[in-house]
Amino acid sequence: MIHSINNFTLKNLFLNPLNADACCDNFIGTLVYGNNGFEFNNQNIYFGLELKSKTNNAIVQYREEMDYLNFKPHSQNRKIVILLESPHNEEYNAQLQIAKSGPACGNSGCVFNNNAIRVFNANINIIVNKLNPNPKEEFDIYFVNAIQYQCSLGKTNFNRNLRDHIFINLWSNPIYDFKNDLLERLQIISPDLIINACTQNLKNSCCNASQIASNFNYLDANYHISLWYNNVILI
Repeated sequence: MIHSINNFTLKNLFLNPLNADACCDNFIGTLVYGNNGFEFNNQNIYFGLELKSKTNNAIVQYREEMDYLNFKPHSQNRKIVILLESPHNEEYNAQLQIAKSGPACGNSGCVFNNNAIRVFNANINIIVNKLNPNPKEEFDIYFVNAIQYQCSLGKTNFNRNLRDHIFINLWSNPIYDFKNDLLERLQIISPDLIINACTQNLKNSCCNASQIASNFNYLDANYHISLWYNNVILI
């Protein structure tokens, strides 16, 4: 059961996060596969996937919110999901068009924007093997949080151990069943490829190929997108 559809909040669990409601998953833009690899689909650096975070207040990100009750793909393009773990604070406060919230609206979104093309092209062979793209084929990119709720509780001094503890307990809780919440959302999106860019500790503990990949084309990134300035390997 998708909790955000049923207006579930973390206050149902007697937790007191800064933001108790779900953070929306987002369509963020489009990449084109060409003769020399992936590239942006337009020259407007402030549109679509070429998002910039709220660090420049003059820029309003264009994103589309995912409505899982009435899901309509952005286009007929095939879809790639970038899987993240859970929202912190920037995801609720960003200035967005269309969507009211979204994953990676802070520094992580900037790092992804600046490095996604390089990472995709550095791993071109394995991506092509998974997708078998046509020349000039476009792919819509979606950001999806494995858990749409604020596992960090929005604490000012960000505590990864606390975030991971809450995430793991929500994921494995048989009553609230957040793992199947994610699987239902992925089934609705029906992505042609999932790239799991969650933190390594959560992939080691729960949010990994053994629990997600059985029904989807799937790749693991060895770094969270906030670290995609490194040499990222997709496997």
